Amino acid sequence: MNAQSSRQFISGASALLLATGLLASAGCHYFKSKPNPDWVATVNGKPITKAELDRVYTAQTRNASGTIPALQAERLRLGLADELITRDALLQYAAKRGITASKDKIDKELPTARLREPGTPDNQLRIDIADQIVLQELFKREVDNKITVSDQEVQDFYNQNQAQFRTTEPSYHVRVIAVSSTPGQVNNLKHDKAQNAQQAKQKLAKIEKLLKSGQSFSSVAEQYSEDPNSASSGGDMGIITQSQLMQHTTPAPLRDAVLALKPGGVSAPVQNKGAYYIVKLVDKEAPGQQPLSAVKDRIQQMLKNAREQMVKSAFIAVVRDNARVHDYLAQQVFKSGGAAQ
Repeated sequence: MNAQSSRQFISGASALLLATGLLASAGCHYFKSKPNPDWVATVNGKPITKAELDRVYTAQTRNASGTIPALQAERLRLGLADELITRDALLQYAAKRGITASKDKIDKELPTARLREPGTPDNQLRIDIADQIVLQELFKREVDNKITVSDQEVQDFYNQNQAQFRTTEPSYHVRVIAVSSTPGQVNNLKHDKAQNAQQAKQKLAKIEKLLKSGQSFSSVAEQYSEDPNSASSGGDMGIITQSQLMQHTTPAPLRDAVLALKPGGVSAPVQNKGAYYIVKLVDKEAPGQQPLSAVKDRIQQMLKNAREQMVKSAFIAVVRDNARVHDYLAQQVFKSGGAAQ
């Protein structure tokens, strides 16, 4: 090796050592020492404890068959810790906005929560219910109430996607109100859930009375329907084609109710496997191109839902980005190279 090559080698080696040293030095600033061995993360200084993570992990894996492999378990815990961090960031943001859960709302949800999570102490259930109510109100204020879809946007979507609204068979625009005697979580506006067969029948009678009094079907569905997929959109099941309606996956009582109705008609309650349904046939379309007037509400709701999902994701990202987060569990997993802890 000549003198010039030797100098170049020494210079390159020095630069590499310097860069390595700088990276090592910078790394020291990225990794924070854990203030408390029982903490898995902090959000703006507020700790998320190992006990919290363990509780969520246990609930998530309660129905798992057999032992969960160590690597899979650690990956799940890492993901759940990340969800708890996001939840805490949102709850702290909501608190700054003065959003709280009233005792009356918490008390109303408590019986359902007890059935859904038997064995969980009431004080923990109350905390979980309060968090859920606060987050629902937060998303309503910061996302849902700010989303609008103009008539021009609906018109443009229709013009650009007319093939979607061209049918070769009759189609039915259907709304549904569902009531079940099975305990569970609901997302209707009244947070109203029947807990047994007797309550389900009483609730159906109340719904029929409201409909007969002149309240709109969509409004009653938003307030009382227990169908998680359609309650928020007023029971709207969208457009169902004749062939879809006749498939074996469509419960016969629902199919028969739809076929027996004239546009604008509402069925008596029909039962299928422990659940009750009240069906409204909004409209029936003959084969051909559906006019904008027949699909306007559906397009508007579809665009609104898509925009809400996008804005909600962006909102969550912004709130978390502005929080001071230290994820000690992620740091631990990284340092160990993913080895079991």
